Amino acid sequence: MKLGFPTWKKYATFEEMPNALLVFFGALSFVQVSLLTRLLLPMGSAYMDAMEKAGLWHWEALVIGVVLAVFGASWFMFGGVSARCSKLLSDRWFK
Repeated sequence: MKLGFPTWKKYATFEEMPNALLVFFGALSFVQVSLLTRLLLPMGSAYMDAMEKAGLWHWEALVIGVVLAVFGASWFMFGGVSARCSKLLSDRWFK
């Protein structure tokens, strides 16, 4: 009996993945992007209000700007994964 972690097949690209994995990763990415959008919309207006009060180079505005930039990069990455999975699935299923 072999003990240890199970070994799964590793896929180099999204094109090699089966449909079930594309649906799984696409759905998770879509949910993540939806939650980040829900989070970032009110934070954007709060950031603008904080900048008006404190100024652009105040430490609070810089920290909020860095946090928003990290959330924006995460939003961009998960949005790209979601869009790629959606495109591949629509090509496989409807063309």
